[in-house]
Amino acid sequence: RGEKAGLYARAGVGDYWIVNLVDHVLEVHRAPEANLDSPYGWHYGSTVTLRPGDRVRPFSAPSAEILVADLLP
Repeated sequence: RGEKAGLYARAGVGDYWIVNLVDHVLEVHRAPEANLDSPYGWHYGSTVTLRPGDRVRPFSAPSAEILVADLLP
């Protein structure tokens, strides 16, 4: 959520997901933008937390729809 996210945002990765096993959710980070207070000068401007009943569409395959429950044990 910190340093790695800053590196990914700086590299222009538009879709950064964290499968949060502890809280049983998927954290979706999008909209990389410059931010001098963040690690490496970049961060994600949008973060959404999705639960097992939710669905998500990756930027790289917008026609694909993934059930969050399928990503969680």
